Amino acid sequence: MDKSFKLLDVEDIDARPAATTLYQAIEEKGRFMGRTNILYSIVLVGKVSPHVADRREVAAYFEGLLMQFKPPDQITGLLLIYPYHVVNIIETSFRTMMRILRALNESERIINCYIAHYTDILNKDLPEDEEPRRFTCFDEATIEEIAERPTLAPLIHNRILFVKDNLVHRIYRTYEMLPFDMEPVSLNQYDSSESDEKRFLETLSQLIRLGVFLSEEPMKGQEEYVPEIFKILCLSPFVETGRIQTF
Repeated sequence: MDKSFKLLDVEDIDARPAATTLYQAIEEKGRFMGRTNILYSIVLVGKVSPHVADRREVAAYFEGLLMQFKPPDQITGLLLIYPYHVVNIIETSFRTMMRILRALNESERIINCYIAHYTDILNKDLPEDEEPRRFTCFDEATIEEIAERPTLAPLIHNRILFVKDNLVHRIYRTYEMLPFDMEPVSLNQYDSSESDEKRFLETLSQLIRLGVFLSEEPMKGQEEYVPEIFKILCLSPFVETGRIQTF
């Protein structure tokens, strides 16, 4: 595969200044207020990357992150690994949080390069009267090539749902990783007349309830966890629609 490819330039049709993302706002705030040691809590959602053949790779990646950071920069929180996406709650210092976000950002940029290049190959010599072929998955050769870059994060379409700074104490004692094999909640269960803001707040409410529950209860088996919460979080409409722009 030709490795000399770059991200395609995207023309701003409306010719309007790009909106400041939550990621950029956090970075600027921390840079100018000297918040490197402030304790943060951040909620992320993201899709499992198409180059990931086994969801255990997701857990392995974050296990590697845990070993990189020591007190007071250690990571606590919860990683829920579903068949197609993850919900990630991280408590850590500002400097550690930014290192994680930058790593996710750079990994997604590189993976998107592979996706764009692979899509170009799929549509090479395609007759003009045919619909362009959409990317669905990589072939084995491309997956093996990406696997040679073990520092790449196994996630794409990362979205920041919520950030809270200046925490007095951590909610989570450790960083737990829980894989789930369950059917996602159908989008039909969401009222289409509800605003994105309302659904967003409901999702955050479920996450807060989950955090409080886990902080008060010993870790149990999958079926003993408040299953209705996990099933609700199994389908994040914000990951599917991409309405929350961050990176």
